[in-house]
Amino acid sequence: MTDRVLVCGTISLSNRQPPDIYTMSSGRLPLEEGDKRFKCTILGGSIVVEYPDGAPTDDEDDIFRVTRHLVDNTILSTVVTDGIGLSCMLDYCLTDSGEVVLAPYDKAPAIEPQVDRATATDLMGVVPNLRYAIRDFNQGLLHREDSPLYFYRAIEALARIISKSDSELTSGDWSRLHESLGTSREQINVLWKISKSHRHGNRVPFSKEQHLEMMSSTRRFLALAIAYLDKHPELHAHQRKTAE
Repeated sequence: MTDRVLVCGTISLSNRQPPDIYTMSSGRLPLEEGDKRFKCTILGGSIVVEYPDGAPTDDEDDIFRVTRHLVDNTILSTVVTDGIGLSCMLDYCLTDSGEVVLAPYDKAPAIEPQVDRATATDLMGVVPNLRYAIRDFNQGLLHREDSPLYFYRAIEALARIISKSDSELTSGDWSRLHESLGTSREQINVLWKISKSHRHGNRVPFSKEQHLEMMSSTRRFLALAIAYLDKHPELHAHQRKTAE
């Protein structure tokens, strides 16, 4: 039996083709528990990160988080030098016991009210900003580190829809959102504080509990907004006019 742990993934260009990257780097990863040796190999569209002395952390979710940071340091230099966009996905981890662990995915907790898929689809066709709001929610679920920005922007889009605002949101616009949905500012305080820091370049860390709260509150606001828009077709015409 060996202590070696492998984390494997893929890398692609914006059109999903593999990039022309062939590189190998190694070093030591500084951690609170002590340094861990690593070797990162990128062969076109494949990424393999090896930890010869064992996993950098006992938490499976954190193994992928730490590895993502390490891989970012390698591929982002290419983004700057070549001016191309690269998408990186870590797929699985091969543990020291030989077990294959799939990379976890983020899923927002269940909320009320539940959303009818057909209603949501129809509304996105007549309320363009609703599509952008849900799209931002989707991006937040895909990119955890940037999720506070995406989640809060999704709720900002809802505030614009309901308040019919085409300019900077005011306190009155936010009040109309909360009055219409039966929500309050306190329900998005955590999201607001973290997103504000991230928006201004201060990437403050957030806990798993805070992440769950941000996912849950954004999903709930979207569900409430969809139910509200379904009952107020007069808002649809305004949104179509704004889009034109």
